[in-house]
Amino acid sequence: MPHTLDLTGVRGDEFLHAIPLTSPGPPVRPLTTAEAQAIKDAWPDIHLQVRARAGSATVLIDLTSAGGELAIEPAYPQPDGTTAPALVIHAAAGKMDPAGTSVYDIQFSGPGTGPFTWIGGKFTLAQDVTDATA
Repeated sequence: MPHTLDLTGVRGDEFLHAIPLTSPGPPVRPLTTAEAQAIKDAWPDIHLQVRARAGSATVLIDLTSAGGELAIEPAYPQPDGTTAPALVIHAAAGKMDPAGTSVYDIQFSGPGTGPFTWIGGKFTLAQDVTDATA
C-alpha cells in the first residue's frame, strides 16, 4: 500500500518539494545515503501524475525523472544544515495548472521492475492572489 502525503502549491508558480525517504518500518527511520542510492540505481524511472480524480483519463500534470522534474537525492540539504535522502519534485511554473484540489501518485520503475506506486494523496494548487492573469 502506498504512503499518503498531501501536496500544496500555487497555480502558475514554480513547484519545489522534497519528500524525505524513510524505511517502511516499524520503526520508521530515515534511509541511509547508501539505501537511497540503491533505490535510485534499481528504480531510475520516476513518474508523477495529477488527475482530477482517481481513475480519470485526463492527466492534469505529468512529471518525470527523464524530464528532470523528479529525482532521488541521497544527500539533500536540510534546513538544519545536515543532509538526508529525499525525493525532490521540481517543476516549472507553467506546469502548475489548474487551480483546485486533485489527486496524484508517484510510481517507480526500472529495468524489468515496476511500476509500483510509492506515494499518493491530494494535490492542491491555490489560486495566485498577486497575479491577476492567473
